Amino acid sequence: MILSICSIIIRIIFIDYNSAIELLDSIPITYHLKSKNEKWSQPLIQDEKEKDIFVLFNSGGFYIIKKIDNGKVNKGFKLTNRYVENIKIYDGYVYYVYRPYESIQKKFIYKEKIPR
Repeated sequence: MILSICSIIIRIIFIDYNSAIELLDSIPITYHLKSKNEKWSQPLIQDEKEKDIFVLFNSGGFYIIKKIDNGKVNKGFKLTNRYVENIKIYDGYVYYVYRPYESIQKKFIYKEKIPR
């Protein structure tokens, strides 16, 4: 599941259909302001099984995947291959499609364990 966040603050709300919306909590998000060397790649990715949220950064064609935990970005890890496509995360693994750069080889699905 790919999520997009338009605002800088995630708001947790409770809706009571008999009254107004009540704000329960808010957490500032700053992951997109991290580094000049790493370019934030807009979508957030959720691990459907573990329910963790990850943010993608691109640095020289390599994707760096970082987990968001309580509004803060944990140290990430760089995928082994460069210029990958269709990144998905499930059960602690990242899956993606890759073909060696400038080759005529067919594309294959790759799997890497996300370090804890």
